[in-house]
Amino acid sequence: MKKSVTVYALFLPILLMLAFRVPEKHIPDSQQEILLKLNVKPGDRYLFSSLLKQQTTQELMGQQVNTSQDITTDYLYEIQAATDSITTIQVTFNALKMDISTAGIGQITYDSSNPDTSQQAFKALNRIIGQSFFMEIDSTGQVVKVDGLAEI
Repeated sequence: MKKSVTVYALFLPILLMLAFRVPEKHIPDSQQEILLKLNVKPGDRYLFSSLLKQQTTQELMGQQVNTSQDITTDYLYEIQAATDSITTIQVTFNALKMDISTAGIGQITYDSSNPDTSQQAFKALNRIIGQSFFMEIDSTGQVVKVDGLAEI
């Protein structure tokens, strides 16, 4: 019985590879480039979330200071115009949450969904929620122009 289980275990991966094998004509040549492009339409909306987790250690007056930051930013992307070469997106700050911990200062928290519990110094961030700027990108997603961000 042990011998048949071993043989089965050896041939199972081969059988699976053959069953799910893609015919060679569908496998791109390793030298062939594949260009990915955006395919969006005016009126499309996307939620884009960015999460930054950072741990830093600095030396300050001969002592090491450890800082931990977790910053989550949610943006709403609304496609305003799209051509073959340029896509214009209205980017709206949807939500912002920050948790920062530093030795000597302690825990600092800001959450735009519950701004009343945030430290006074960060309450100024409330005004950016709901604010928008415009971004133009090319068909590969490269940013070509940003308008209105400095005013926020």
